[in-house]
Amino acid sequence: MLGIILKKISEDWNILKKAPVREKVIAAIDNLLKSAIEKSKLEEMPIDEQGNVNEEQLKSRLVQYDETKEEQDKTQVTVSSTLNRSPQHDTPSAPVDTTNSVTHQKGKGWEIFVMSPTGDLHMASHKIGKYHHSSLLAGAATAAAGSIKASGGKIEEMNDKSGHYKPGPAQMKQVLHRLQKGGINLDFKLDLGSVQTTYNKASELFGDESGLQTFGSELGAINRSEAKTRLVKVRDILKKFIDVKGEASVKEVFTSIGWKYEIGQFGIVIRGANGVLATEQEVLEKLNQKFDTNQEEEGKEDTKEEDDGGKSDTHSEEDENKEDTKEED
Repeated sequence: MLGIILKKISEDWNILKKAPVREKVIAAIDNLLKSAIEKSKLEEMPIDEQGNVNEEQLKSRLVQYDETKEEQDKTQVTVSSTLNRSPQHDTPSAPVDTTNSVTHQKGKGWEIFVMSPTGDLHMASHKIGKYHHSSLLAGAATAAAGSIKASGGKIEEMNDKSGHYKPGPAQMKQVLHRLQKGGINLDFKLDLGSVQTTYNKASELFGDESGLQTFGSELGAINRSEAKTRLVKVRDILKKFIDVKGEASVKEVFTSIGWKYEIGQFGIVIRGANGVLATEQEVLEKLNQKFDTNQEEEGKEDTKEEDDGGKSDTHSEEDENKEDTKEED
């Protein structure tokens, strides 16, 4: 269908009047469409062969968070001369190959990764609206994050792209330190989007031998149990405010300051501008700041109305007294 439409449009397009050129352009666009559909299917998007998206199914997508040890074990990657999948992975203990994986930004052939504060590496496909960097460790603090392209267990390219954690060169040095200690050759291409710099060899960035440091969070090495408890507490707080103020008003409290308002396995999830799970204290503080101020303003209006009403009553009584005196006179 796309080819037929483009042929009709191109009839009046001077640059495409010659058949060979027109056919090449149509073929190129057709391939682009096929690639986009393939990428979307790898992300498990509800899309058909013609590129039509099922909007209802898309709206029902929920972000997944790997809360259990079993879930996190499945995405863990061992670092020993090469990268290898865990025994619990769909391809048990196999060398990491991202050929048929995907990330929303880079497309087919890549996977997202995070490294825990203790140096554990986790990798998986990125599925927009369903599986993000924060999914791998259920929103816990990380020591590094980004994307990896690998084949046969060897890294070909790597970057620091993560909208949730927003890492930089310091965090990339940490994961390079971990990889080198595990026997990985740092001769792969490295792209640091955070500082708009590309290295032909990652070793050009590699620096100190310092221990791993967490970043982007005051949570430190929060464990799975703590993360789950936090999610439940935040959910309960939000429910109370939503029941009174409505979800639209509550959502605006966070989105208006650049925070993320998402739907997860435990209900509504709030993340700060750095993508890290918000504490119940932070959530409550933002809500109170917003709605307590409104209540004070409403209170002032009520007081004003009462004062105006009082004055009106006073004038009324005085007028009546004057009328009574006049009649007596």
